[in-house]
Amino acid sequence: MRTSSLRLGQRSRFSHLGSDDPRHIDVLQRACRDVVGRLENLEGRQMLTGVVEWLMNEGPGNTIVNDTAPDGGAQTGELIDGPTWVADRNGTAGRAISLDGVNDYINGSDDFSPWVGNTTTVSFWLKTTARGSDNPRATASVIGTGASSLPEQDIFFGFLDASGRIGLHVPGTLPTGVANAKDTVKSTQRVNDGTWHHIAMTRDTVTGDIKMYVDGFLNDSGVANADVRNSAPMRNVGATTLTAGTAFFNGQIDEFRIDNEALGA
Repeated sequence: MRTSSLRLGQRSRFSHLGSDDPRHIDVLQRACRDVVGRLENLEGRQMLTGVVEWLMNEGPGNTIVNDTAPDGGAQTGELIDGPTWVADRNGTAGRAISLDGVNDYINGSDDFSPWVGNTTTVSFWLKTTARGSDNPRATASVIGTGASSLPEQDIFFGFLDASGRIGLHVPGTLPTGVANAKDTVKSTQRVNDGTWHHIAMTRDTVTGDIKMYVDGFLNDSGVANADVRNSAPMRNVGATTLTAGTAFFNGQIDEFRIDNEALGA
C-alpha cells in the first residue's frame, strides 16, 4: 500500500501542464477516481463487519441511531451539552455533528470497549481547524480512554497533535525483534485545514499492526503492543477521560463507524 506523496501547495510532476490542458484534466480525473475507488472498496467491506454505524442522516434531534447493529444492540448516541447539527461533506444541512472542544460530546448507549479495545477499525469523516498536543494523554481523542487501571491499558483513537495531524496511540511495551515497532501512527499531512477528510484507523490484536488511512490512502503503519484494552469503558465520542480530567474534541464529525475487523483501503 502506498501513501499519497503530493502535498497541498507543492509542485507536482504534472505542474508544467496548464489547468486547461487535456493531459492535466486527465491526471486529475484519474486521481479522483483512485481516491473514490479506495473509499468505495473500504465501504463495501464494511457492510460485513460493522458494529456501530452512525450515518447521522436523521437530522436535528438529541439521539443518533445505529444504522448497522448486526448483534441486535441499540448502540445509539445521545448528544450531551449541546453538540450542533451542521452540513455534511455534501453540503446537506443537518447531517453531521459539530463538537465545540469545550464541553459537548456524544454519549454511547453501550460500552464500545469490547470492539474498540480489540481488533477494530474506527472510521469517520472529519472537518476541523483545531490543534491538540503531541502528548496523546494531554488532548482529546475522537474515542478512547486515558483512565484505565493500568496506563498500558489506555488507547487513543483520533487525537490531534500540535501541528494538526491526526493519530492513533497504543501505549504498552513494544514487541521485540520487529523493525517497525512503534506505539503511534499519524497522518502524513495536517488534517486541520477546514476541509472534510475520511479517517480510518485500524488495530489488529493478533499481529499488533496499527495503521492510519486518510482519504483512502495508507499514511503510516507500525507494530504496537497487541494487548486487548478492556479495563475502562469507552462509550463517549468526543470526550476523553484523562488523569487530569476530561478533554473534549473540537471538530465536525460525520458517518462515525466501528468495525470488528482491521480493514484495509
